[in-house]
Amino acid sequence: MTNEMPPQTGKPALLRIPEREEPEIRFRHQDRMEPGEYPAYCRSSQIYPDGPYARWVCVLQFDILDDWWINLLARLTCFLNLGSGEQPRANSRRSKYWRTWVAANGGVAPRRVDRMSPRIFERRYGVVLVADVEKNFQQVSLGSAEMYSVVREIVHWEPGKIVSRDQQPADHQPRRHARTTAATITCTE
Repeated sequence: MTNEMPPQTGKPALLRIPEREEPEIRFRHQDRMEPGEYPAYCRSSQIYPDGPYARWVCVLQFDILDDWWINLLARLTCFLNLGSGEQPRANSRRSKYWRTWVAANGGVAPRRVDRMSPRIFERRYGVVLVADVEKNFQQVSLGSAEMYSVVREIVHWEPGKIVSRDQQPADHQPRRHARTTAATITCTE
């Protein structure tokens, strides 16, 4: 094999670019449903730093259920602000995280100031208030195709032991829930 260069013809050589498939562009689908109160199951929680807003956030993932508390209607998220310091904090008893945590703990405040784990929300049933997100992070109004639903508030937690949705007894009788439709809802936190 020789390492000879092809003869120069005065014309630029065309580079062969291998054909590539177009990359698959993905996005996370956000469910949208009619605003109002719905039964729900909190399946997970996580605390993370939210860079664009320069704050800490606790995210609760909810399965929104039908009136019989059985069939899944949507999967929505609840965002609880935990401040903008170096560490996440429920800064006061007026914070949404504090109120939600105490309600999940049966109305009892934490015994130690530094112990308010988000795990208290996990694997719990409750009634939540669902609303549409109408503005983006730049406070620009969204079109109807861009809107999505979130859990704005936990109305109340269901009493009883914490269970997985998969571990319900065979004789489980669903509770009927009277749904109320909410008007336009604004979040002040």
